[in-house]
Amino acid sequence: MLTSINSKDSSELRNKMFSCGFESLKLENHHIDKIIWIDNTLNSIEQVHNSILESLPPNTEIILNKELNQYGCKNKGAGIIECIRHLGHQILNYDFYIHHEPRTIVKDQKQFNKFFTNNLTTFATTNLKTQFWTGTFKANSKDLFKYVNQINLNEMCKKFISIEDDLKKYYDMMKINYLKLEKAGVIWHDYKKGIYFDA
Repeated sequence: MLTSINSKDSSELRNKMFSCGFESLKLENHHIDKIIWIDNTLNSIEQVHNSILESLPPNTEIILNKELNQYGCKNKGAGIIECIRHLGHQILNYDFYIHHEPRTIVKDQKQFNKFFTNNLTTFATTNLKTQFWTGTFKANSKDLFKYVNQINLNEMCKKFISIEDDLKKYYDMMKINYLKLEKAGVIWHDYKKGIYFDA
């Protein structure tokens, strides 16, 4: 199982959110083959605050690359896809890929643990019920790889396509089975509004 952690933004608040988010992860009781933290706003380890480095799960591979933010600066979902594409065929070495935004705080371990304790693609839905919550999800690697490689990122940005809508549409259209959770069991911060929400 491959776990990738994606991020963006920078500030004192950002540092605190990341360190709290990483510290809320309880991964020691789960079998995870590899953990990768991708940050597409930094280029060197010297730019990462010590509080973040100290809170990272053990043996985390760190990828710092601003080049992975060509589309993410225009469309958050496109940024997620950029980072997943960067992992390339490495994803296909694993049956499942778990994506988790570390600025979210895991509130309900039982709910979050469902990502690790079933053998199914697992998404939580948003309040709209027509979208997937994309801050934390688990997907069959082959299915996800096909999805991210069929998207035109220029069009996604130009037409303001939401990954939350598009991902669910794709999985439903392709009749890909998935386990649907009502909640992801996390608290996330709306950066623009400065408000925390349960998801």
